[in-house]
Amino acid sequence: MTQNNGKVIELETSEEISERTSLIMNDHMLHRVTFWEVPGRDRNLKFIHNYCMGAAVAIILYDTTKMDSFEKAEKMLKNIEVCEIPIKILIGNKVRIRYY
Repeated sequence: MTQNNGKVIELETSEEISERTSLIMNDHMLHRVTFWEVPGRDRNLKFIHNYCMGAAVAIILYDTTKMDSFEKAEKMLKNIEVCEIPIKILIGNKVRIRYY
């Protein structure tokens, strides 16, 4: 039987960046998971590495309908290289399917 014991313990939101930290108990171990949502605006890209230091996973989301969104995702991936994050995931959102 699986039980989800996650609990949001902190919620910080600013105009540009939001953070959510959860504590999850699993197999007698306590895990802390912090989610940062940083928009891909150019002014945020130069500070992205500050949020990623020590992270185990980085998930970069981009809009497949906009080429500039993909280009910003590439810049973001380059900016977080200094953080040495072992797992980086790139996700394309808003995929359009055309039926003929």
